Amino acid sequence: MNIHIGNLIRKKLEDTGMSKSELSRRINKSRQNVNHILSRKSIDTDLLLRISGALRFDFFHLFSEESLPSWNEGIAFYRKRKTTSPVKKADAPDIIKDLELARKEIAYLKRINELLEKKEKK
Repeated sequence: MNIHIGNLIRKKLEDTGMSKSELSRRINKSRQNVNHILSRKSIDTDLLLRISGALRFDFFHLFSEESLPSWNEGIAFYRKRKTTSPVKKADAPDIIKDLELARKEIAYLKRINELLEKKEKK
C-alpha cells in the first residue's frame, strides 16, 4: 500500500479550513511538529488517533481493504483535564460521553486487529 499519510492529513486540513496552529493546539504539538507530520509518509497510531479526532475524520479506514465503520462524531480522546480537583457530579455527562467514545475506539481497534490478523494469514 502506498499511502503518504502526511499528504492526506494536509488535504483534510485544507478541506476543513483549519489552520496548522489550530491543529497543533488540538493535538498538543508545536506548529513546527505539525509541519513535520505533514511531510511524513508514516505516523504513530496514537498520534493518528489524535489527528483523526481533531479533524473529525477516520484516517484508519484508508489502510484497510474492507470498509470499517466511521465515527460520526470523530474521536474526542485525549481531552486533558487541567484540574487536579476531584470529579464533580456536574462532570458526569462529559465523563459518560468520553467513556462511550473510548468504547467505540476499543471496538474499532479490535476490528483493525482482526483485519491485520486476517491479512497475515493470507
